Amino acid sequence: MQARAGRVPRAPGLVWLTLVALLSSACGGTAAPSSAGTAATSAAPASAGAPASEGPGGSQAPAGYTGPKVTLTYAHGFTGPDGPIMQVLVNTFKQSHPNIAIEASAVPWGDTFATLAERAAAGQAPDLVAVTEDQIGYFMASGALQDLTDDIAALGVKESEFFPNFVSVVKWKDRQYGLPFSSAAFVMYYNKKLMNTAGISAVPETHDDFLAAAKACTTDGAGKHPGDAGFDAASTATWGTVVPLPWVGGTVGYGLLRGADGDLVDTDLNASFNSAAGQKAAQFLLDLSKTDQVSPPAPTEEVEVGTFQSGKSCFDITGVWKLTDYRNALKADLGVAFQPELTGKQAAWGAAVFMTLPKQADGYDPNKRAAALEFSRWMAGHDAVLSWTESGALPVRPDVASDPAYASNIMAPVAASLDKIFIPAGWPWVSAVRTSWDAALERIMQQKEPVEQSLTDGVKEANDNITQQRAALGL
Repeated sequence: MQARAGRVPRAPGLVWLTLVALLSSACGGTAAPSSAGTAATSAAPASAGAPASEGPGGSQAPAGYTGPKVTLTYAHGFTGPDGPIMQVLVNTFKQSHPNIAIEASAVPWGDTFATLAERAAAGQAPDLVAVTEDQIGYFMASGALQDLTDDIAALGVKESEFFPNFVSVVKWKDRQYGLPFSSAAFVMYYNKKLMNTAGISAVPETHDDFLAAAKACTTDGAGKHPGDAGFDAASTATWGTVVPLPWVGGTVGYGLLRGADGDLVDTDLNASFNSAAGQKAAQFLLDLSKTDQVSPPAPTEEVEVGTFQSGKSCFDITGVWKLTDYRNALKADLGVAFQPELTGKQAAWGAAVFMTLPKQADGYDPNKRAAALEFSRWMAGHDAVLSWTESGALPVRPDVASDPAYASNIMAPVAASLDKIFIPAGWPWVSAVRTSWDAALERIMQQKEPVEQSLTDGVKEANDNITQQRAALGL
């Protein structure tokens, strides 16, 4: 799966005048001249006797679109090694649905998201857009996406087909705006050879085991470890782990925050990470370098990646999308596990991508809408999701995670813990809050500001941004 760091546009940078236009038109003409229920009926699965669609995604239900031939535009951000896999899926769908042509465009996520609200307001959005978890809340609240609640029910797609944490974040005010088909998470990569050299026989799963293993892996030029008399952190030859700034550190920190039973926001969706849980997460990250001396102080992502790929760190907590690069570098010495319990319970940051239908102009072809719903259903189906895991993505469906065909996937041990993944999504100002959280942790890890003060400053900054966005969205 393509790297996600650096591709997230910040919501405050979107055009607020576009939102005003979008919101003012939200109660006017929407996706099709007919009602949502009528459009859904035309896209519902055919009778049980109809032939099942072939290829990935088609094993659960017959092809659901029987209307005239239509051409759909589909925008997604899979511009890396995952791009060709997405195109294979699109081609397979077209083979089993000859009356639906799809023109898929791989466009950087930020480019699509920067113009989606404006294009939806003008009735010029693509028929289908893949939207990531950090932006879905914003586009749901702004009215840029169509409410698909009734359509999904008519398609016969049930919530129970997916892990609950991937469905809850694509809802706004109890209405559902898309179907999940892809997920990602932070995992713990480990170097088997370096662990063996350090005398570590088991992959750490707890706080104490992790710190003990990280210290065993950390050596200076004289072979001494943290805590040994004369240990020289300035001449470290190998590290236990490397946690870089700002985005990766903030993302690792989010998992630690959730592991301590905290969250970025409270029940009113105001920033609240200056809690006891937030302080515990931040202190753990700070202590890795300051007290435990198992990570270099305030490193960059380049240092993190280079250190692990060169075999000079035992553990790296980062995204599943690093799999290809790390496997190429370490080969058989690479292992993958779920993030250990470091602040109270096992928890990790997660992400998801959803098939959505943007708002369209009055008079939009109901046949295109029905076809778009069919493609969304197919992409979220068992076989397509299973095929998509070849990109490095994690399954959003329990029946894929438990499928014997998935058992040989290196990520299978992680998929067994998908219920412990937490996704910061489902509310409009995810990016604004994450920016403030990341910046607060960066100040802490650089020892520029004490833990409590930095988190308090970050919450104030985030809530100032939230106030502005509430006003702009009329919330």
